[in-house]
Amino acid sequence: MTAATALAIIIAIDEPNAWLASAAISLSVALVVTIIGNVPINTRTGRITEETAPEGFIAMRRRWDAFQIVRASLQLLGFVLVAVGAVGLA
Repeated sequence: MTAATALAIIIAIDEPNAWLASAAISLSVALVVTIIGNVPINTRTGRITEETAPEGFIAMRRRWDAFQIVRASLQLLGFVLVAVGAVGLA
């Protein structure tokens, strides 16, 4: 995910056009959402024991789901934008 973001930024700088710049932005936002949204919840989830789920687990899981939807949507959008932008380079 980090590599895709870095490559999108590099391509957008090397071959500037609106499609590739938009792809780089979309993938960058997806990475930020992952780092500040999903990763902390993943860390907390990793500390859960088999015996009990912490209070608020379902709410935490729903927040993770929301972050995941945003992240996946931005990644898909970024992929489509890179593909459209790359066709323009050919």
